[in-house]
Parts: sequence; structure tokens; C-alpha cells
Amino acid sequence: MKETVFLTGAGSGIGKAIAKKLSADGYDLVLIGRRLNKLQETATEINRPSECLELDLSLGSQIVTDTVKSWIQDHSENQVIGLVNNAGQFLRSPFGDDQDDWDLLFQVNLMGPVNLTRALWPHFQKNREGRIVNISSNLGQTPVAGTSAYSALKAALDNFTKCLALEGGAFNIRVNSVAPGLVDTPIHDFHQKDDSGSLQLKAALHGMHPLSRMGQAEDIAGAVSYFLNPNNSWTTGAILNVDGGLSLTSKDP
Repeated sequence: MKETVFLTGAGSGIGKAIAKKLSADGYDLVLIGRRLNKLQETATEINRPSECLELDLSLGSQIVTDTVKSWIQDHSENQVIGLVNNAGQFLRSPFGDDQDDWDLLFQVNLMGPVNLTRALWPHFQKNREGRIVNISSNLGQTPVAGTSAYSALKAALDNFTKCLALEGGAFNIRVNSVAPGLVDTPIHDFHQKDDSGSLQLKAALHGMHPLSRMGQAEDIAGAVSYFLNPNNSWTTGAILNVDGGLSLTSKDP
């Protein structure tokens, strides 16, 4: 059977890099996101079969569950062995001005992974195999000012990871988390700008890291690949910082 991994937020940035890496590792992929055209772009850039599912994870558990069940029923030739909860949003604002941020990020950054995991959990239990990777953030461990919603919800995602690792062990379901630091992706305004201000900002951000550079999406993809690899079958409940050592410093990005 074809080993298949569900991947959310697959249309750009870290998600696209993860798709390319997992494809190279030999997995078939189900690419999930809100923008079908972006998912299709990713699908054309990888060398393994993939399907695109246009799905807004903030719409609630029933829609997510129905979509996943329908896909599995229609693709009995695929063995779904993995899930990467990568989709998320980052917003920064002072507490007191961020009520809308809390509401949005709660639905996308926490309940999105919860609902999709819940939809696949019975499948993993039945097959007695599952490999789940949640994309968290080092802000879940070391928050900075203006990120109360984002940081708190990433901390919740890390604890969700640990709880699931405890519950899933008896079914050979491994659950781990990758906690990126500052990754140079198009989500940042300076990513594709070459003006002097952006170049100076990039240089400063690189210099904040003990390894003297911001992360690349491929750095995160490599960590995800490690957790999904069956050769690493004795690792569960881990929170892996992939941040160039930034969490070891007191510097605020």
C-alpha cells in the first residue's frame, strides 16, 4: 500500500518545503490548505503522487471529520500513516488590543490541529500506527511581548503533543512537535525586498542567532522528516527546538 501523509498549510513557506522533503522521502501526500491554487503549485513541484484538499480548518470539527473520512473511504489503496499539523497564523499586538487575535488564532493554531488529529485518530488506532508532527514555535516556551495569544496557544499545542503521546503509545501512535524560531519565509515583509532598510534588518536578525543566521524552511522540513522516519520509532512526546540557538539567548525578535 502507498504510505500517505496528510500535510496542512502546504501551499507556501515551511509547508511547501515539508512537502518537497517528504516527497523525496517516498511518501504520497494529501496537501491541505485554504487556497487551492497554492496547493496545486506545490503539487507540481514534488516528485510523488499528491492530492490537494481545499479545506479551511477553522470551520469546525464536523467539516474536517467528514472531509477526512470521505477521502480515506475513496482511497482504500493508500495507507495513511502520518499527519503534519503545519498550518497556522502569526499575529503580534499588545494584550488588551488583541481580542480578535485570540479568537482567530484559537481556531486556526490550536483547534485546527485538534480537529484534524481527532478525525484521523480512530484510523491510526485501528491500524495501530500513526506518526503525528505538530509545528509549534519556540515562543511557546520563551514568549516575547505582544505575542500573548500566539505564544499561549503554541504552549497549549506542545502540551497537547505530550498528552497525545501518552495516550497514543499503546496504539503505536507517535506524537512529536517541532518548535521553529525565526524562519526566513514570505510571511515576513522583508523576505523579498532588497532595499537598504530590509537588508539591515535581515543582517540584524541573522546576527541575533548563535548560529549567525535565520532559519530556512528546509531546516524545519528536515526535523519533520526525522520524526516521521520509521527508524526513529522510539521518539515520542518530544518538543524539538529548531531555532539556530535563539531560545538560548534573551534577545527579542
